[in-house]
Amino acid sequence: MKITGYKLREALKMAQLELTTIATQFEESLFRFEGEEKTTPRDIIDRVNKLETDIAKLQTAQCLYNLGVNVTIFGCEVTLQEAIKRVGGAGRIAKMWKIAAQGNKVDRWAVAQQMSRKTDDIMAESTVSKVEALEETKSAEKYASTLRNAIAIGNTTERDCTGSDIEGVIGGLI
Repeated sequence: MKITGYKLREALKMAQLELTTIATQFEESLFRFEGEEKTTPRDIIDRVNKLETDIAKLQTAQCLYNLGVNVTIFGCEVTLQEAIKRVGGAGRIAKMWKIAAQGNKVDRWAVAQQMSRKTDDIMAESTVSKVEALEETKSAEKYASTLRNAIAIGNTTERDCTGSDIEGVIGGLI
């Protein structure tokens, strides 16, 4: 059996969607009118339990897959799992530098204050110029983009899971 990261991700999404849908039916199942046919609360709980188990197995398989696939980031080989864990932080850093590159925001009511000078006012100075912040933003965005691209490539890698830990975890879920 061949799998990819995308197949695992889609199987997880579908199982989570089904779980969310079925779980919302539980409260409705607690009451019924005479003669009304409804799924019983126990049947819903049984299905929720099965889906929770399937999701846990898929997440385990996804983790095993991510640990078994290597990607290259700026000439350095890392596991797909590590790249996935690093991409969130890279995006947040890029966002912080972007804020610094935009500079001090001035609201529309502050215009009158900017037009006057007071020699006794002490103004805070920027610790990073907008040009420096822009360069840092570009660098951080490039790093985050490189991670995202490596993750996309890693997720297309087909792995034969016959006889492996992943096959045992997935069973017939995919």
